[in-house]
Amino acid sequence: SGPARDPPASGRLALVVEHMARGAGLEVAFGGVVSHVPGMEKGLAEQLKDAEKVRDIRPDLIFYSGGYVEGGSLLAELRAHGVQAPFLGGPGLSNPDLLKIAGPAAHGAYYLSTSPYPSLVPGTSSFVASYRAAAGTDPWAPTLLVYDGVNAMLAMLAQASAGGERPGREALSRGLAQGRYQGLGGLLTFDARGQQAGTRAYIYQIEGMAWPGKPVQ
Repeated sequence: SGPARDPPASGRLALVVEHMARGAGLEVAFGGVVSHVPGMEKGLAEQLKDAEKVRDIRPDLIFYSGGYVEGGSLLAELRAHGVQAPFLGGPGLSNPDLLKIAGPAAHGAYYLSTSPYPSLVPGTSSFVASYRAAAGTDPWAPTLLVYDGVNAMLAMLAQASAGGERPGREALSRGLAQGRYQGLGGLLTFDARGQQAGTRAYIYQIEGMAWPGKPVQ
């Protein structure tokens, strides 16, 4: 079964992280009592111990920063130990194989993604259908961002060429810094170094055994 309630803004937070620094920002934002459960990439026996440690903390929220393999096993063990606190994973949890590893325990869990899932973005049905036809599977979260990023670079290079400028790295960086590109996933803007600006995180909640779940934020 999944968590009995939504993630709280305060209370007891269990941070299951490989490095203490990973949870520093969340610790400050949470504003409650924080307990660390360090150590990742473990075997099953150690994960059982982690589940027991988390259970003893009696958390109101569990944040896990590792990958989906260990995270899925830990989530299953937590539910088996009766821990029903909301489970929030970082981008490493964003993999459909999480459902195979955690099984029914994945229901209700939350995870972060640095990109939106294309199938849940309005106006992308044609893109998703074309990708599915070519790859035989639905596009993962980063796919749409990569697609928009490549098209943004091609548009800036074409703009430089049309203006009589030789297309190249300098022209591309300058065009990205000065321009804006409306992609399928939204508006892309870039800083002076040509890096994407205004990035955001997306939160999804798993429902049943369906991936990617429903968008929360």
